[in-house]
Formats: sequence, structure tokens, C-alpha cells
Amino acid sequence: SLNCALKDIGASADTLTQSQLRIQLNVDGIPIFNSNNYTVWPILAKVVEPVQTAVFVIGVYGGTTKPKDFNIYFRMLVNEMKSINDEGGVFCSITESCLPVSILNICCDAAARGSERCVRAFNFRYGCDRCKVCGKHTDGRMTFLESDAEMRKDSDFKKPINKDDPAEYRTDHSILREL
Repeated sequence: SLNCALKDIGASADTLTQSQLRIQLNVDGIPIFNSNNYTVWPILAKVVEPVQTAVFVIGVYGGTTKPKDFNIYFRMLVNEMKSINDEGGVFCSITESCLPVSILNICCDAAARGSERCVRAFNFRYGCDRCKVCGKHTDGRMTFLESDAEMRKDSDFKKPINKDDPAEYRTDHSILREL
């Protein structure tokens, strides 16, 4: 748990008082056995500001495939983060007070990043995370040759999804935007 991670590093009340705990998340699938397709998808976290803790587990999904709907996979995390912050933060036994918690970033590989953000795969024709370049399929690979395409903006993710547009990058609205 968060309190255990803070105690393990010997975080002081002075360091934590009047601070916001910023956490970094990691999401990726891990195959368990070579003999079958069973994988686990842990949601791992660590506090990175104002101190750094060891990694701790927030939740784990297990199955023979990756989570089919990452919005369902993240629902409990989003609900708990909202609840924690609605109550003023997570109670910290070191400071004997509540500290607000926010997510600084989420680290994962390209495949998991696309799933968690509810966007097309990185090898989709319009799959660049950074800009709206149109890729070209060459020799079995998607290549992005244009270097001055329009950049993607946060506001692009607030617009309605147009499923009829072949250039639509998003597949759904990500629940993580609620945080």
C-alpha cells in the first residue's frame, strides 16, 4: 500500500507536509506460463514526488487475452482516485493528515499505450501519437514520411468520435481523461 511504501523509504513528515503525492503508473501484460496463453496485467505504481518509493501493486487483471475494454480495466482505479481526492487525499500515517494524490504519467509500451488511451495501434495508417501524418504501407511496414504534419492536441480528444472518418485515430473515449 501507499503508506507502507512511504514508511519503507523513511519519508519524513516535514517532506510530506503540504505536498501532493504524484504517482507514476505502469501497465503491461506479463505471460505467466509457456504452456498456455494466460497473462496478467498488473497496474503498478510508485510515488515519484515529493519522494520516490518502491513500486507497489494497485490492481491485477488475469486472463487468456489482454483486457478487452481498458475502460472497464481502469474503472476501479479511476473511481478510487476520484474518491480519494474528493475526501481531501489519502490518509498518511506519517503526517497524520490527508495528502492529495495525482497521476504524473503512465509508462507502457506502444501496444499498451494505444489500448489505455483508446486509440488505434501505432501501425495504423493515422497511428502516430504525436501528429496527424498519413502513413504509407511499404514492404510490409507502415512508414510515416511527412515531417511537418499537424500536431495532435489535447482538444482533439474532447471532440465527438467520427466512426465514418477513415482517419479517426480514437476508438473510444478513455476513462483516464476523467482524472
